[in-house]
Amino acid sequence: LNNIGETYMEMGDLKSAQNYFYECLAYSYSTIDSKAWVYHNLGLLAKKKELFRDAIAQLYKSSELMDRSDYKILNCNSFYHIASSHFRLGEYDDCKEILQKAFDLAIVLGAKEELQNIHLAFSELHEVVGNIDKAYNHFKLYSKFKSEIYNEQNDARMINLKSQHEIEVAKKEAEVEREKHLVIQAAYNQIDEQKKLVDEKNRAINDSIDYAKSCLLYTSPSPRDVEES
Repeated sequence: LNNIGETYMEMGDLKSAQNYFYECLAYSYSTIDSKAWVYHNLGLLAKKKELFRDAIAQLYKSSELMDRSDYKILNCNSFYHIASSHFRLGEYDDCKEILQKAFDLAIVLGAKEELQNIHLAFSELHEVVGNIDKAYNHFKLYSKFKSEIYNEQNDARMINLKSQHEIEVAKKEAEVEREKHLVIQAAYNQIDEQKKLVDEKNRAINDSIDYAKSCLLYTSPSPRDVEES
């Protein structure tokens, strides 16, 4: 249900998304992780509607549930979106405090994508309050992580393409070998057919010779008959 809600949210159908999220919360077998995801998504949905107070409340519910789980990356992301909501409300001190929590957790997790987003948020925050040096430094760190992530994605894509290429080459080589085998097999089959024809002709010739011999023996007079005549 949560996944269906996420799909509707990506499609822009926020009403249907919200209905599925609430259905998931009402489902008696939903796990803590599932409910945490739902509250997180409800927070994102509220942000899309620019209902930032509601977004903060929903995201905190997600964070509280994540404190009882090992899935800390979602908690980190919830902190980031809480800080973002405070920023949109002009509550810069609260934004800075929550961003720091998100940053500390992202460092522990080694979450580069989260760190990229957090540094960009810090840069925007410091720019708004007039700390240009800090804004610049955070933007440089944002650019650094963005470049690293881009390179890693490119490396992963290169490895994937190389693997696909090697598979295609192996398939083509296997097809060539298969065709060679078929050609050789066809040649062997033809030789077998020709051998069968030769054997049949030889049998026919031998049968004719045997028949001729039997006829000759049957019609030829015996030596005694010759002497009597």
